Amino acid sequence: MAGIVKEDSVRDVALFLTDNMAIFFIPALIGILEMWGLIKMHFLAWVALLTITALLVMAVSGWAKQLTDRIRRRK
Repeated sequence: MAGIVKEDSVRDVALFLTDNMAIFFIPALIGILEMWGLIKMHFLAWVALLTITALLVMAVSGWAKQLTDRIRRRK
């Protein structure tokens, strides 16, 4: 790590957040349930959209990681 923030100073909060991560998905689930009629009508389009979005996120994340690795090697 960069040493900017000490691990011990954030450990308790990090453990709390990861232990209670399901809480963060409740608003999204409620939104899906409220819009289920619309989603159901266009289900295949939603599946395609989610698949393409997930692939784009993976590709951009990989590209960003490679870019940061190249920048670190130059230093």
